[in-house]
Amino acid sequence: MVIFRTKLSIFTIIFLTLVTLFHTIGHSDERYKALKDFEEVLKIIREQYVDEVEDKKLIESAINGVLNSLDPYSTFLSEEEYENIKSSTKGEFGGIGATLNMDQGFVKIISSYKAWPAYKAGVKPGDIIVMINDEQISGISLDQVMDKLKGEAGSQVKLKIYREPGEIKEFIITREIIKITPTKVLLYPQDKVIYAKVSTFNDKTSITLKAELQKIMDSTDDIKGIILDLRDNPGGTFDQAIEVSRLFLSKEKIVSLKNRYGNDEVIYSANGSNIAKNISMVVLINSASASSSEIVAGALQDNQRALIMGEKSFCKGVVQNIIPFSNGSAIKLTTAKFYTPLGKSIQEHCIVPDIEVIDTVNKPVASHSGVNNLRDFVKKQPGGNDINHDYPLQRAIDLVKGISLYASGKVKIGKPINDK
Repeated sequence: MVIFRTKLSIFTIIFLTLVTLFHTIGHSDERYKALKDFEEVLKIIREQYVDEVEDKKLIESAINGVLNSLDPYSTFLSEEEYENIKSSTKGEFGGIGATLNMDQGFVKIISSYKAWPAYKAGVKPGDIIVMINDEQISGISLDQVMDKLKGEAGSQVKLKIYREPGEIKEFIITREIIKITPTKVLLYPQDKVIYAKVSTFNDKTSITLKAELQKIMDSTDDIKGIILDLRDNPGGTFDQAIEVSRLFLSKEKIVSLKNRYGNDEVIYSANGSNIAKNISMVVLINSASASSSEIVAGALQDNQRALIMGEKSFCKGVVQNIIPFSNGSAIKLTTAKFYTPLGKSIQEHCIVPDIEVIDTVNKPVASHSGVNNLRDFVKKQPGGNDINHDYPLQRAIDLVKGISLYASGKVKIGKPINDK
């Protein structure tokens, strides 16, 4: 996430909103007519709407309407919503503890971890949120939904959800401080394979991942490979996607940003900080791997640093700049698209795995790759992480071991043996 610090007044916001509106209209007289229409609508609402509405709310709604008409990600952020976004990137906030995604216009629960409020209240992966605190959420952005779910620890939020095959359920959930552990790194000693789960890209992700990987690599000889698990990772800050990619690349190109005219605005490359040289890699992704996850997977795939295994990614390849204003609010505006090192648009083409593996066993339930589930497995299995119920992870271990064996020269692929 790229943030520009710009201080503007609410009146400037109104002006920019109207300018944006008028630039979508052809001639000056049409712009003038649109301005008069806008003014007349405000006048009618003030005089005739059944309830009194503050001018500030009307203006903010107008701004939001302009932004929401552009794409699913551009939106207006109230002062509270903006503060919630800043706190979530720091890895700690009050909330219900669930991962969400927008699926064909519906807000769907992707995962809810056992230690957190949503799971304890009975919310399940696959549930579709219909109402929050008796308010319809159709037509608002995913960020706005997440902001409504966040709040002070100890406060309550009411959810109405739709659950297949046709149930409507209500939950009252007490928010807690959600401390996000961005990474969890384990060693499978019997396989000499490192498993690195990255759950989100917040301010602590790259430094935590580097320290945990380095600790295992320094204490273990003959490591066969690394599995980087980006499943169910909705993304996070852009700079952390770059820093995580640099842990596995040397001087290669990572990603480029292109503006509306198709020009390269910025090209990001590795800087020689590769800590895992000569170690084979497999990256796990699924349909909930989005944004920063797609940047990392695309960089490692295009540079032939890792094989990608799993399912086609979410396809969120756009840059949002958060532009704050002097009154504490902000707008999130899409200004560019991500392109992989080979020039593929993530937004248009997604990240397609080299080897497709569908997790049919775990689809109806919470992913076993989640950090808290991972901890549960570790407690149950003194020797390491229980992978018996994680089919893609089993296949990834087999694959990375095979790559390592082939690279060692102990196995050669060539002409078949002649038995004659």
